[in-house]
Amino acid sequence: MSNVRYRSATSTSKPADAAKPVNSPRPDASQANPPKPRASLAPTNLARAEANVRGQQLISAAVERLYKQRGGARLDAQLRLYDLGIAIACLCREQELKRAQAGEVLREKGERPLMSNSESRLYSTKQAQLMDRRDELMAACREIVMTAVRNWEARNDEELQAALESVFNELSDTGRAVIRGREAEVAAAQEEVNSIEAQSNELFARMDKPEDGSALMKALEEDKQDVVAAILERQSKEWQTKWMEVFMRAQKFA
Repeated sequence: MSNVRYRSATSTSKPADAAKPVNSPRPDASQANPPKPRASLAPTNLARAEANVRGQQLISAAVERLYKQRGGARLDAQLRLYDLGIAIACLCREQELKRAQAGEVLREKGERPLMSNSESRLYSTKQAQLMDRRDELMAACREIVMTAVRNWEARNDEELQAALESVFNELSDTGRAVIRGREAEVAAAQEEVNSIEAQSNELFARMDKPEDGSALMKALEEDKQDVVAAILERQSKEWQTKWMEVFMRAQKFA
């Protein structure tokens, strides 16, 4: 979900105010425009906000699952080990501080702490290295998941679930239903495209001059709107009406 950002308030004073002395009273808050939220990317209603939250939760769960499958569970176990070692080191240093504050700055002969300073440094270094590896693995897993989400262009929870299942080479009943629905959409779209193409060919064949057809195709390809308009104006009103119908249908696939 995108954060809503705000513009700072701006004064509504007239240009003539610029001639006032610099020590003249400034406009108070009531004279300023209220901040306006930049909500172009913000959810427009509660249902959309809830859908965004569910989507982020599904994605995060998939990233975490993939991370653990790719060695993340072992990394976390190692990090836990070093966390415990560093905790022991902290306790040792705290006890040594208390002894030093009490005047005991020397150890007894043969005495050594549970965790030495060198061991503490080693644990800290190893922990930092593992954290870097963890971050890299987590980032790689998130990129895999997000690539699947982008490729599927999920429009709802069911399609998002199917996209995430594809990351793990799984296919649930929900995924199968989504794929069947996508297949039906593609078939319907192809049928519509074929219909538009057939009607376009028919219109080209009915143009007043045969050369207008090739000229119109070239103008459309080169995006020469003035040439397109000139050619269309030479055709009959009935032809222009049917052309507009075909054009509007084709816009869905532009």
